[in-house]
Amino acid sequence: MKMWQRISKALTHFPTPVGWLEVAALTLLFLIVAAITGSHLYQISNAKFNLELAVVTIVAFFVPALFEELIFRGLLLVKFNAFCLTLSLFLFVLWHPLQAYTTFPLARPVFADPTFLGLVALLGGICSFVYVRTGSLWASVFVHWMVVVAWKAAGGANFQ
Repeated sequence: MKMWQRISKALTHFPTPVGWLEVAALTLLFLIVAAITGSHLYQISNAKFNLELAVVTIVAFFVPALFEELIFRGLLLVKFNAFCLTLSLFLFVLWHPLQAYTTFPLARPVFADPTFLGLVALLGGICSFVYVRTGSLWASVFVHWMVVVAWKAAGGANFQ
């Protein structure tokens, strides 16, 4: 199957109701693990529930969630084998510090943090798993999106 056909299929296929429950459960599990292990990456005192968070929620759907999932799952998971999964995960983790050191310098302290990178690896693994399990890119987009929004809502990603 050609790349664009595969991506088109992944974007037009949606998880079953049971698939969505699995996606939601894995998202919640990730958020619990991230809250415990990455507590230094957010500050509840900086939590935001306002217009800024509403804007972030909308923007985060497209960048990073949809954009990164199209690349790291849609383009790189050509086959569901160990090589493609490892390559996708490696490049997904590498992308974050690379982005901080090239185009997003305010993010350097966070995007180079070992705990953050470990959580990025776990997130990438979960996104790959739900994509492979459901056959839908929307499953991994949802997980990625919810994680970014939750992190921002908890006072993380305050790059000012």
